[in-house]
Amino acid sequence: MGPLNAINGILLLLLTLAIVQIYRLRRKKRYQALLDSIPNLNKRSRFVIVNQAFRNIWNTRDPNQLIVKDDYFLSTADLAANYQADDMRFMQAAKALRFEHNFKHFRDGSR
Repeated sequence: MGPLNAINGILLLLLTLAIVQIYRLRRKKRYQALLDSIPNLNKRSRFVIVNQAFRNIWNTRDPNQLIVKDDYFLSTADLAANYQADDMRFMQAAKALRFEHNFKHFRDGSR
């Protein structure tokens, strides 16, 4: 094998590794986009996965501050009751439903 073939082999290997890395990054971004689309709850309406948007709403970087918490921990009792009623309707419907809740936020992060 001459030096030119060795260089071509190394370039091919580097190109292959770059393609694999790009594929992994795209797959990771798609997975993250899926997670970022909705927070996930267990059957007791406790958060098991929280996305960046949800962490932003509650002004925290650490997802562990929200995981296993429920709406009553995060909201007033009347709002929490509404959120959990929506959760129950969704779980019982066994089909896609859309719920929208609006939050007021101020520049300092308060609600």
